[in-house]
Amino acid sequence: MSIQLYSTKVHSMKEPLKITSTLLPDSERSNLIKVLFKIAPNAVYSSDLTSDVSVLVTNPSQSPNWLQSRKFRYIVQYRPDVLVIKYESVLSQYEAWLKGDDTDNNEERLLESFDRLQVFEGLQISVGRLDSTDSLEKLRDLVETRGGIILETLSNSSDVLITTVLEGKRYSKAKEWKIPVVSPDWCFDSVDRGAVLGFEYYELLCINGKGRRKDACDWTKYKNWKRKEKQDRSVRLAKRNARGVSKDKTDESGGERNLKVAKLDHQDRLWNSIMKDTRINSLHRSQSGFTGDDEGWKAEQRVDSESKNETHVEKTMVSTQRQEENSGEPLLFEGISFLLYGFNAEEEKILRAVLAEYRADIDDGKSSQVDYVIVNSDLDKKPSELPKGQVITEFAIERCIYFHKRSSLDQSSYWGNPLFFNRDGLIREFRSCMKLDINDQKVVVAITGFKGIDLSQFEKLLKGKLSRFFDFKEIFTKECELLIVADVKGDNTLKKLKMAKKWDVKLLDLKRFWIISKDIELSEAK
Repeated sequence: MSIQLYSTKVHSMKEPLKITSTLLPDSERSNLIKVLFKIAPNAVYSSDLTSDVSVLVTNPSQSPNWLQSRKFRYIVQYRPDVLVIKYESVLSQYEAWLKGDDTDNNEERLLESFDRLQVFEGLQISVGRLDSTDSLEKLRDLVETRGGIILETLSNSSDVLITTVLEGKRYSKAKEWKIPVVSPDWCFDSVDRGAVLGFEYYELLCINGKGRRKDACDWTKYKNWKRKEKQDRSVRLAKRNARGVSKDKTDESGGERNLKVAKLDHQDRLWNSIMKDTRINSLHRSQSGFTGDDEGWKAEQRVDSESKNETHVEKTMVSTQRQEENSGEPLLFEGISFLLYGFNAEEEKILRAVLAEYRADIDDGKSSQVDYVIVNSDLDKKPSELPKGQVITEFAIERCIYFHKRSSLDQSSYWGNPLFFNRDGLIREFRSCMKLDINDQKVVVAITGFKGIDLSQFEKLLKGKLSRFFDFKEIFTKECELLIVADVKGDNTLKKLKMAKKWDVKLLDLKRFWIISKDIELSEAK
């Protein structure tokens, strides 16, 4: 299925940009289509990997199985012409569009503005026995400058083990945990290709064995494409210079444009409030959200049976507000008054725009009472003079839009309630309440069982406001003192729980964490 995202305001390109995605949850895929309509009105979204697709969008930070995507594996082997970009990169361009940055919908510049998927994006690569220490340092340099992590230990969360021998504890455990064991040339060849090659082509079968490089990729096609791409890039550069485009926007070799577009952090509280509106009724959505299937060979993006034609799909994408008005449903914040406090000018401008889209009443500070006071979640000190009204953070607004329900405004919701910590010396209190060793060192913490908006907001807290008390680790290791658990479902979480028991790491469920944090806040206020 293809969806033409055309707009009468922009003239169609001769060959519109055609984009597909892989392993995106329904909500992210819906958002992708809506965002493309804004920033690339001429683009076409296709659920299938057809011969004219030139961009694949994926989100490796939210999909641990992205390497198993059939679309991705096929592209790496046979389609060097397809650009693999991160979902967050599309959001970055939407951020620029929201801010009113100059965007001209030019296909070439749009492609250049996207962040490409790094070769070893987010991979935990364990290393066993190698020929020399020089080999280890060379691998470390190649991997860690291209988005991966080199580990000299092995855990069941490792993605692959690189070694030259078929023995040792790490090798045995890798086999037990079904972790791929590959020869070092897998790393070097992946760098040559600019993408992760299939583990199966580099499985270590004998001491100092080598992989099947010629089978891992169509190298002839890749080299021909690289040659043509270099020529095309030179032509594009010459045309730009002829039009008077400043030369400092390209590198000395005529490389990619040095973009100045601010990148969007996937945890940003205000942008998420815009991006998480997923009410596109014409798009299929399973009850569980992400099914984990890579359906893109046939129908990653399904149309609901009630949807009669693509025109209906386009209309629902063009305006969520119009859809709700036509259905007779009240808009999300209609009849609710809000006051904003503690935001800078840019943040307030965007938050006001979001609230206005959902028909909220935004107070100018003159009223003595409002329904809700939205305070910046980063504030440490509780405001002393505010109109009467329930105090919430922008997290509550994000969640209302994400779930399209007002329930996140309720006082019983931990997520939307602010936390005020006026002083730094609370580490001991946190340690005591969490039954950890009492000292002045930050609590080394990891998390598991989080997904979607819960994941982005909780990471935002740990990396921001709570970073004075917690040292957040994105990778769970035995150095962690605390593992905060949101949901015990899922193989990855169960593995972490087993490792926590083995390493004697304290477990804390999310609800208990909220209670402890609120108790410490209240005790400090006394």
